[in-house]
Amino acid sequence: YDPKIIAKPINSIIGGASLWAMTAPNRSAAEYKGIAKYFAFLGLPENDAGFSQSTGYVPVTHGGYQQDVSSGYYDKNPGADIAIKQLARQPTTNYSRGIRLGGMPQIRIIIEAAWEGAIASGASAASVLADAQTRGDAVIKSFAKT
Repeated sequence: YDPKIIAKPINSIIGGASLWAMTAPNRSAAEYKGIAKYFAFLGLPENDAGFSQSTGYVPVTHGGYQQDVSSGYYDKNPGADIAIKQLARQPTTNYSRGIRLGGMPQIRIIIEAAWEGAIASGASAASVLADAQTRGDAVIKSFAKT
């Protein structure tokens, strides 16, 4: 609980599903063009709206959101727009743009395992977090090589 946040709400940080197009030494220009076409296809308003409605994820385009609104999706599903309101209640800041961290799913697992291990073994928070940092740094270094 932080009374400053209650006094002046801030945006949530977006997270969840993401797609990454990684560089590769042997990838051709045609492959990159195909990736771009696929991402453009996913970003079409009807596809974005369909994905958000079938999964509950936040639409990632204004067009997808507008299609959700015009179809009555939020009227028929009260509360489905809460995440959107949390993301958009204040102007975007450097801290609310989202996290760009290669290996984030693996790092989350490392951190969760560290806390669970601390609870199960009684190890100190400092020791499990130091180990998690070492393991997380290895994930980041590995990602940087790709």
